[in-house]
Amino acid sequence: MTVKDKVGRIRWIGFLLDSSRRVNREELSRTLTEASRMAGTGAIQLTVFDGRRGIVRVSHRVHRPAISLLCTIKNVGGSTVGIRTVISSGMIGKVKDFMGIPKMKPEERRYMLKRRKRMNSPIKTP
Repeated sequence: MTVKDKVGRIRWIGFLLDSSRRVNREELSRTLTEASRMAGTGAIQLTVFDGRRGIVRVSHRVHRPAISLLCTIKNVGGSTVGIRTVISSGMIGKVKDFMGIPKMKPEERRYMLKRRKRMNSPIKTP
């Protein structure tokens, strides 16, 4: 058994959202959390969303049920929506390329890593 088998592999699912009005990230994230909790599929984490295209992160063990769950969601924040999955992969870069979502620039990546380190570092007192 390898380490990845114990920890778990990740799958990234790219989807398109059709809606009559613009859906914000918080509404969609809340809907995904509630739907996954009710279905018992495990965590579905919304990682990228621009109002029309999005990428969710799931465990490889619930990959197929998560795709089915995404396709059954018809209401987000009081508006009728249609979600269509277009790609799934083990690499987020492949999903971003396929969907035309720009990858993070090296400067942005360095900024995010510094910010993450600052947020996780313990508070130092003089």
